[in-house]
Parts: sequence; structure tokens; C-alpha cells
Amino acid sequence: MPIHGTAGRGARNVVRKRAKWLTLYLIGAVLVFVVFLRLTVPSLWWLPFLLLPLALWRNRREMLGLFQPWIKGARGEEAVGRLLAELEPQGYRILHDIDTGRGNLDHVVVGPTGVFAIETKAWTGSVWVAKGRRLIRQGQDETGTIRQVMGEAMEVKRRINGVGVSAWVTGVVV
Repeated sequence: MPIHGTAGRGARNVVRKRAKWLTLYLIGAVLVFVVFLRLTVPSLWWLPFLLLPLALWRNRREMLGLFQPWIKGARGEEAVGRLLAELEPQGYRILHDIDTGRGNLDHVVVGPTGVFAIETKAWTGSVWVAKGRRLIRQGQDETGTIRQVMGEAMEVKRRINGVGVSAWVTGVVV
């Protein structure tokens, strides 16, 4: 079993899981509605099979919107993965989608200049550091992201120390 995957795999897996559960939910709802109609108005048992496609078509943008954050995140991770791949000829090793036990780490870069734990965010708008300690994005406090990447860097350090390698690991938010 590989210790890492491909860039964006974790986010795409979330989309697949949520789509599967949404599909099962809709099938269950239709079946319940069919049974209800069969028991109350037997001649209209077929109605949900007509209404469901119409409801899905009418609400398709909202349905797709449920998955947009993860699709956007996967695309961002894939774009960063392509950029990082350009470092490989210069002696860097790139790992993607590392399971840390608390989530996934998007990228680890190991090379001549050190070890880097990289967390990719598909953010838009202004991002800045306030008072030297808080990460602010469009007025929202995103300091948790700094804690997240620091924890991921510490986990990478713990793992490489476990195999006898001592190195500083730098956490990076991209």
C-alpha cells in the first residue's frame, strides 16, 4: 500500500463519497414516497419517477454547488502538484495526499533545500497576516490553517525521525 497518492485525490474522494450518499438518500426518499403513494393513492404510485428528474433538473445548480468547494480544492491541489513536479529534475522528491491520521497533507517536498509540508488552499480574495500572528482572508480569521499546517509539519518530522533522519520541516500554506 503506497504511503501517498496523487495530488487532489483526497478532495476528489470527498466528492465521490458525498455524491454516493446523496444518490442513496434520493433513492431512499423516492422509495418512501412511492410506498406512501401506493398506500394512500394507489393510482399515482408512478408520480415520483416523473417528479424526481424534474426536481433534479430544476435544482441542478444547487446540487452541483454542494460539491464545488471540494472540486475547487482538488483543482488547486492538482495545479500545485504540477508546479511541484517541475522541481523533480533538480533533485526534489514530491509526495502527495499523505494520510496523517488526522486528515490529509496535500504535498510533501523533500530536496536539497529541506523538507516542506505544503497545505493547498483554493482561496480567492485578499489574504494577509495581522499582528504577526493571525491569518486573515477576506475579513475571516483563518489562523486555524496555520495551526493545521504546523501540526502536519510536526507529523512529517515525527515520521522522518522514526526512520532515523533528523531534519527541520517547514510548513507552507499555498
